[in-house]
Amino acid sequence: SEMIGPEVLQALVSAGQKQTAGADEINFNAAKRQVVDAFEKAFLSARLRETHGNISKAARHAGMYKANFIQKMRKHGLRRIDFLDDASHNSK
Repeated sequence: SEMIGPEVLQALVSAGQKQTAGADEINFNAAKRQVVDAFEKAFLSARLRETHGNISKAARHAGMYKANFIQKMRKHGLRRIDFLDDASHNSK
């Protein structure tokens, strides 16, 4: 239900360019992978923030299987605990 506007894509491209600063040359596939990785991490983070770290809900909101969502979380170094609200975090 969310649309990705040109400003978001530009930010992702800029992030990818920063990661490759100093590289003489980068091929299309490597650049594309960097942008896709940046998008995945931002998308997963947004779903986790919306659901206050509830992985099942975040996966549902993302339209993904929970196992795939968790796999991508691991890939991008995302941890559920980092998205818990203060009340939930302090009560555990």
